[in-house]
Amino acid sequence: MTAQLPDFLPLPQAVIADEANPTVAEITAFRTRLDPWRTTVLANLTVLNPNHGFNLAFPKNPAAVANRAARITRLQDLRTYGLTLYPLYAAAYATFANALAAGNIPAQPPALALLPPKTALPEKFLGKSATAARHFLQQCENYAAICPFASPGQEIRWMLQLMEGDASHWRAEQLSQYARVPPPAHLMDRAMFEAEFKARWADPYEGEKALDKILKGQIIQRTSVKNYNDQFNEALSLTTLTGKDASILRSYEAGLKPTIRKAATVALIGYPNVDFHDRQMLMVFLDESLMQTCGQTNPTTQSRYASTSPVTALPSATAPRNQTPIKVEAARQHTRPTPEEREHLRKIGACFKCRERGHMAHQCPRNAQVTNVAPVVSTPIPDLTKEFQLQTDASSYAYGAVLSQKAGNGKHRPIAFYSEPMSPAERNYTISDKETLAVVKSLQHWNHWLEGVKVPIQISTDHRDLQLLNKPR
Repeated sequence: MTAQLPDFLPLPQAVIADEANPTVAEITAFRTRLDPWRTTVLANLTVLNPNHGFNLAFPKNPAAVANRAARITRLQDLRTYGLTLYPLYAAAYATFANALAAGNIPAQPPALALLPPKTALPEKFLGKSATAARHFLQQCENYAAICPFASPGQEIRWMLQLMEGDASHWRAEQLSQYARVPPPAHLMDRAMFEAEFKARWADPYEGEKALDKILKGQIIQRTSVKNYNDQFNEALSLTTLTGKDASILRSYEAGLKPTIRKAATVALIGYPNVDFHDRQMLMVFLDESLMQTCGQTNPTTQSRYASTSPVTALPSATAPRNQTPIKVEAARQHTRPTPEEREHLRKIGACFKCRERGHMAHQCPRNAQVTNVAPVVSTPIPDLTKEFQLQTDASSYAYGAVLSQKAGNGKHRPIAFYSEPMSPAERNYTISDKETLAVVKSLQHWNHWLEGVKVPIQISTDHRDLQLLNKPR
């Protein structure tokens, strides 16, 4: 068995309408095409030249709110990655091809007969719904592709053995027909058996119902875009249409949440003909970026009083040196309570600002602590050209931070909040290490904003020992 030369893969090219102002959608689409290319090339390069020495990190997607300079830099990083890998791949490919033509590559030994991998059995079919019948056929087909059967008749008997519940009577009917000589044709041919199975259990109008469900807008995004894509694509697979049809595209965009549609409208300017699959991947990217911007990974519909917000989730432990556990709680004091929260606070006689008992909102002792913080009416979009201020604090059990920028009135306006409880190991840190941990963790949390900013970040902390970090050692 002679060695085989894999097909040569050309370098994907970026489609950019304006090189001076590339969009996030264009850069993301280019990275989407470059990623599978580099994965295949690196796999081939390992065979063609195991000592290639290429270890350049693959650049990430740009942030949804990245400015023009950051977008140009990220596009250049992706091109540099491809242009660095391509010559190594082309040279190794040519060397291997020449050696193969000259007969210097030894013949490969015949492949050993390997046992099929172990895989889970399909779920038993209970005859409950047409959707379950379709999934059952898909799972059986996948299992047979991994673990082939000796004959179609053996595979059909195995499929019948997986039918229980309401399908057990139909199974018994089919098994009884094996006594006939010869057995019916559908019990000896896999395709004919599948047609017989669908005639009994499938819904002949399932495709029409799925299309009607799509066009009437009954599939909408309720949680993440990933889940919405799964539901939409499953219904679309039952129809004869594709994502290239205008009606399907309109229905898909109409089912997205308004915030995602608004962000997509901006991201797709100058790139209207993006492929449907790439468009869905872009929506996932925008959704995750917006969730990260809002400081949450799993959006919920619970009230703010009952939710585990970054501020209220902190333990009420006393911090060292009689300081408050976390000073970013000042931001929460400016957030107006919902009607449900107001009713609850009224019943327990608590303050509407700090949620503590013993005084009213106008008597709140924390009013003087937040005079330098602008009211949080809505979370502003950060301006990457302005200076960021990062305020961190740590207690014995948790750490947190506030990221803010100066507003038009000169006061710092919070952009995002962050807090985390410490792990058991982190609770054993010294005070200096805990304060340092708060700085490091907050910088990592907002890395998508703070990395590469041109204006130095101002970090504020109440721990004097951290000033030693600025001194040379």
